[in-house]
Amino acid sequence: MINIIIFSLFMCIFNTDAAEGFVWFTVESVVRKCGILQSNLAPYEITCANSVVLKVCDELSQPDFFQNETPVMQADIEIILHTLCQKSEIKSDELAHTFRYEGGKLSDRKVNALSAFGQCVPKFDDKDIEEILNCFPNRSERLGVTDGIAARYKKQGLKRFSSALKYAVWKIAPIDPDCQAGRIAWLEGESAKRHYVNLESNLANEHVNVEDSTMLQVCRALSQPDIYQQTDIWLQTDIEVILYLCSQASLSNPSQLAQTFCEEDQKVSEKTATIFGAFGRCVPDIDSHDIRKILDCLPNVYSRSGFIDDTKHRYKRQASKRFSPSLKYILCNWKKPPKSDDQYPQPLQQCPPLIKSDLMSSKSDAQDPEVAYKDSQPDVGAVSSVLGKERPWFEVKSVQENYTALRVHLEGKGVTVKNSSMLNICSVFSEYDCSQDIHFFVKTDIKTILYLLSKASSSKPEELAQTFREEDDKVRDHQEEMWD
Repeated sequence: MINIIIFSLFMCIFNTDAAEGFVWFTVESVVRKCGILQSNLAPYEITCANSVVLKVCDELSQPDFFQNETPVMQADIEIILHTLCQKSEIKSDELAHTFRYEGGKLSDRKVNALSAFGQCVPKFDDKDIEEILNCFPNRSERLGVTDGIAARYKKQGLKRFSSALKYAVWKIAPIDPDCQAGRIAWLEGESAKRHYVNLESNLANEHVNVEDSTMLQVCRALSQPDIYQQTDIWLQTDIEVILYLCSQASLSNPSQLAQTFCEEDQKVSEKTATIFGAFGRCVPDIDSHDIRKILDCLPNVYSRSGFIDDTKHRYKRQASKRFSPSLKYILCNWKKPPKSDDQYPQPLQQCPPLIKSDLMSSKSDAQDPEVAYKDSQPDVGAVSSVLGKERPWFEVKSVQENYTALRVHLEGKGVTVKNSSMLNICSVFSEYDCSQDIHFFVKTDIKTILYLLSKASSSKPEELAQTFREEDDKVRDHQEEMWD
């Protein structure tokens, strides 16, 4: 359930911080830097028309693109454009030579666009990185997100760039004409649409129709081409696999799949299951299916084999535990349209900032929110009065008291807010105003977590401190995601 809390907090945090405004994380900032870069390279006849690398920079700075990306992606764009802008101010002739030289190798097909782009971006300055990341939405910084970004920026070459940025470059840059058809087909979701059409047709023969089936409505929404315009290859590979498996099952055993859909639709209708959990049970196991064959439609994107291997690893799991964080978010926030609404499918909500591709890992295995849903259903009266007024269980003072006790006990063991990402998370929980109009279950989670941690810090402070240290080390070394 911890992932639900973190997702909710992220949304609240970013909505609050966005209103304050940050010099670095704005459309104006990247547009200005890209404009300076283009102006300084123009005397050397380097333009967007004749330079793929400069064209990529221009596309990354476009308002419609930048403002809809995650803070992680925005940080990448900021540091890249800032570094290029600085170099163009100091040594414009040298930078122009590099752009021209890499452009020539690209034209001769000696390198790909990403490699040329990486060679053109100078080494990042540590002070610039620190300044930019200090402007990263501050609560997220405390959660350790920027530590991972800074560590990546200290690497060499293409390893500095996030997978989302690499995917964006692949989408923007021109490619070999022989590969163009495959890229267009992928970006238009042609394979997913074919799978869905087959699925809908086969289930219709079993009297399962999209108008009456929430599960089929989800499939239809996932097959829409607009999803493939997002810079989220993890979500897109999820969709390909899911619709392929459902389509194949509708061919080999349509009655069984139809029964599963009907059963899960019924549970959702009776509110005994979430759409997230129900949909996870509707997607057949991968069994003997070859993941490489399923994703044969995936073009030659950068790190293609890595995406496929990660997907293969995830789909060895069961039910909704197979899904990427982006898909989890979409399903957890799905709102079933009223029966009178003929507008199918409904628009999908964008994934919140910090759970898209750069926080995606084959090691992330967050607890299924379905379990939390079931466990929290029966006894609403235990934490709410008959008049609908909340009891002191949800008062901020109680949450803050538990956090203070936890912090004091852990500080005695050398674990502080400054050196522990885990304690930082608890700090965010304690500062979060639980009297606001937020979800009942999230309030329960925050109170319960801080109560249990406070209790453990009192009875076994050394053991809890050691656990915090171990988990902090894993996150710092990128062995685990924050929500693990």
